[in-house]
Amino acid sequence: MKKPIIGALLVLGLSAGLLFAQSSATRTLTVNATVSSRYKLEMTSNNVTFTRIANPQTAPVISQNESPITVTVKATTSRSLTLPQTFNLRVQAVGTLKDSSTGATIPISAITWTATGSGFVTSGTLSSSANQLLGTWNASGTYTGTIKFSFQDNANYAPGTYSLVVTLSVGTS
Repeated sequence: MKKPIIGALLVLGLSAGLLFAQSSATRTLTVNATVSSRYKLEMTSNNVTFTRIANPQTAPVISQNESPITVTVKATTSRSLTLPQTFNLRVQAVGTLKDSSTGATIPISAITWTATGSGFVTSGTLSSSANQLLGTWNASGTYTGTIKFSFQDNANYAPGTYSLVVTLSVGTS
């Protein structure tokens, strides 16, 4: 008679195990995704040159040698209608116009720009002390305009090859 009792205990033990194996536990998981605004800045050229043709007796304004630069800003920003996210295109000179062979300099204020296109600031002067507003928008989209730089010549500027780095940046600042 021991065999049926052992068999019955074995069946009860297996049944109990199956009951435990079939029970489950539930937990929750919180998932967060931060989706930031994103911007893309495209330019048709990254070089601007000016050429003084003759010794100026006045202070002529010399346009850049190249065609105007086409600038395209692509943005995906907040879609809130009540609080749209404004973003800006800014321009800032890094340093001053300098001839590396002689050390001669020309004030950065000698470089100005004119711009066309929806949201673009129509004109301004380069600065190395603060970035200058070149455009502003408040909705996602693609914004295209042109920028043309000019150089205010002066008879007192020494002949030479002057260069300067200018940074364009787009963002909420």
